[in-house]
Amino acid sequence: MRKVIVVKGEKGSGKTSIIHEAARLLGCGLTTNSPADIFMVTYLKLGTKKYGIGIASSGDSAKIIKENIDALYLHHLDYVITACSAPRAGMPILQAFAALEGAQLVTVDSNWQPSATPQQISTKVAAIAQQIRSNIP
Repeated sequence: MRKVIVVKGEKGSGKTSIIHEAARLLGCGLTTNSPADIFMVTYLKLGTKKYGIGIASSGDSAKIIKENIDALYLHHLDYVITACSAPRAGMPILQAFAALEGAQLVTVDSNWQPSATPQQISTKVAAIAQQIRSNIP
């Protein structure tokens, strides 16, 4: 595995929206943003190389994070994109997973100002999703 990309932030901070947008940028066929969590494995082919990418947008507890990692581990992926809103309990699991896989752990914060306008939030979601996308060839 090359990288484990974690979108960190409090519950309600836009992690799912960011991961939806990153999945869309990866060509996963998502056409609209949804408040629903996604869990998927997809492949991105560049030239002759195929990259396995696991995406899990739920991360509200250590239990959920562990369940996601357990399910994604079986696929021998190149990249994992996931969320974590339980940093004290969830980040050690994600750090251990990255270490086990010999992967670089990349964290991206999703928190924004509580007074942010919808346009500011949309702009930040797009920027963070692009940052995630830039970590994958």
